[in-house]
Amino acid sequence: MPAWLLTIITKLAGLLIKLGLKKKEESSAQKAAAAEKTIQSVNESLELEKEIRDGKDDKNSIDVTSDDGGISFDDFNSGK
Repeated sequence: MPAWLLTIITKLAGLLIKLGLKKKEESSAQKAAAAEKTIQSVNESLELEKEIRDGKDDKNSIDVTSDDGGISFDDFNSGK
């Protein structure tokens, strides 16, 4: 094979390797950004859930006679 042909093939291979590494780097950066967004979203959801739980007056209340939109369970609870 002529030397010029080997030189061209070597340069092409080098360019292809550089292009592949660049694409892999871009892909890794996109995956890292997506993972960061996911973590941020989960943290926001957990904070919201904590605010909701902290906002409740009695966390362990199971009283069915509490204000529930106008429905009264008093008769049911007293066994009538």
